[in-house]
Amino acid sequence: MIQKNEIIEGEVVDFALPECTGVLRQEGLVIFVPGVLPGERCRVIIKKVKKNLAEGEVSDILVSSPFRVSPPCLYFLDGCGGCSLQYIDYSEQVKIKEQNARVMLARLGGVEPGTYINDGFISSPRSLEYRNKMEFNFGEKNGRLLLGLRPKKR
Repeated sequence: MIQKNEIIEGEVVDFALPECTGVLRQEGLVIFVPGVLPGERCRVIIKKVKKNLAEGEVSDILVSSPFRVSPPCLYFLDGCGGCSLQYIDYSEQVKIKEQNARVMLARLGGVEPGTYINDGFISSPRSLEYRNKMEFNFGEKNGRLLLGLRPKKR
């Protein structure tokens, strides 16, 4: 039985949206790990264990995905919560989102593949700066007014 603080190795078999986490499966548990991609082999520290699932944190990526890219934004690596997928090649992001939509149509809507027409997702001609909604937060630190995005998970 997998326990908290245990270190495991495994292959990422899926990707969960909207949480933007990789999915590993071991010993009957689904393990959600942010920052990893399908096909990657990684070492993970288990942070939380529940009945059928666990949450982990990647400690090492042993085999990297060919779709992993360097995030273009300096703030991404500091934990900015604005853009979650910057470490994934844009064309692969579109494929992941399309696959997620198909799964959700089947799982939540009962709409099975092949029963509807799907011409595929249309990617933006711009892989960055295409959002049409952002939620900014105001705060104060050392007497200075601040404006920005919340860090991840806050």
